[in-house]
Amino acid sequence: MEHICGKDDHPHHNTSRNKQNTLCNGRSIWDVVKQSDDFKTAQQQPDDLVPENIQFSYIQESKPRFVVLLENSDNLHEQLFAIPFALRRFYYDLPARSKLALYTYNSEVAEALPYKELSAEVRSDLGTFVDFGSPAKSICTSCGLAKAAQVCITNIITQICLSVTLWRHQQ
Repeated sequence: MEHICGKDDHPHHNTSRNKQNTLCNGRSIWDVVKQSDDFKTAQQQPDDLVPENIQFSYIQESKPRFVVLLENSDNLHEQLFAIPFALRRFYYDLPARSKLALYTYNSEVAEALPYKELSAEVRSDLGTFVDFGSPAKSICTSCGLAKAAQVCITNIITQICLSVTLWRHQQ
């Protein structure tokens, strides 16, 4: 703060025409702050002031719900081998009792995995869903998002909606 507000090595220029000098009669920000009641009372507190009990609550949805949208186009052909591994890692890392739906999209939206709870059996059956062969000119991302919104509205139980994860090529 002293570097910005004026102190020995960085003096305040009290003759400069600026708002600070006009409103504060040429005093530096540092001088104004030091004279404030807040700063005076803050300086009187002990240095080792630490709250006695610090508590954190970690809240996680008991049954997380996800819709994954995966662009199926030749834009992603270079990631043909990486995406299935990343996707597999994603759904294996989801907590127990998670629900998942997976849709691929290009000019149309295709259901690769219907919305359901991810049991161990379902997780092991999840395979490759795309061939990345569709021409990039026919991509309809909004179609995929509309489908995700429909799944969300159809399967909503509480006021908390599910998460939508969009995997697409970025230029």
